[in-house]
Amino acid sequence: MTFNLNRGLIGETPLDDISSLRPRHVQTVVALADVEFLNITKAVNKYLARRPTPRIAPFTREWMVKVHREMLGEVWTWAGKLRQKDGYNVGIEAYRIASEIEQLAQDIAYRRLR
Repeated sequence: MTFNLNRGLIGETPLDDISSLRPRHVQTVVALADVEFLNITKAVNKYLARRPTPRIAPFTREWMVKVHREMLGEVWTWAGKLRQKDGYNVGIEAYRIASEIEQLAQDIAYRRLR
């Protein structure tokens, strides 16, 4: 069964432009989910399979961007890069991404101290 790549679900990465997709063998939404899942699982096992320590998983802005690259870098060319323009994906405006990630890092650091 083949899926129409142009028909996505709400909140799903649009597949009408797959020019950033690295594995050329991916032809269906299911195949995309499979390759993303395998790559995300590698990062989860590396950093989060055990209780994360500040040394292994510091949860800094830089670390979160690095993990994003590790999770999706074999699938998408944009992985691990902060989006600079709006209109490519769902979520917040591009100019807010860096500050929101930084706020998340600060929130996690605060909670670790408690």
